[in-house]
Amino acid sequence: MKTATNRFLLRDLTRDHHQQLDAEVGDLVDRSSYIRYVKGMTAFRGAIEPQLRRLDYPFAFGGWRPTLILAELLDDMRYLQVENTGPVVLHSIEPGISALLGVLYVVEGSTLGARVLVKRAQDLDFDATHGARHLYAQTSNPESWISFQQILRDVEPFDVHVAAKTACDTFHTAYQAFRRMRYAEFPC
Repeated sequence: MKTATNRFLLRDLTRDHHQQLDAEVGDLVDRSSYIRYVKGMTAFRGAIEPQLRRLDYPFAFGGWRPTLILAELLDDMRYLQVENTGPVVLHSIEPGISALLGVLYVVEGSTLGARVLVKRAQDLDFDATHGARHLYAQTSNPESWISFQQILRDVEPFDVHVAAKTACDTFHTAYQAFRRMRYAEFPC
């Protein structure tokens, strides 16, 4: 029986980048921090989702596809009446299944964090129809993360170092999106 070794190796190899991103996102404690979060997530997802939509997914993925939330984020931006500053720059997703799995590890893994953020959004009076559509879309299919973990566990050949590099690059892209929002709030 195979184990979830690939997932845990990726977690360990990307931990520092993940922690940097979490620190940059910060806590969602008020409307202002929530809006900053939505703007940062829109900048990140606006860069990566168009590429994910155009991919021909490997046969090994079966019918599984990542949870894409850009349309809901744009709806949330309109509801919140904030300007979309556009996507951050993202280099093309490298070819190969290991690189793709690294990107998807970050994108699909964010559904776990969204489960916590839904509650925080509710505490700020945002919900599935008012400012938090993307969070509800992200958490609407809890089986997606489980299916992704199975793909990650079973896929062969798999190069964990290639996957970790692209996961770190993806975390860095997200970090840049959120960092850009922080500096947009306090221009020189």
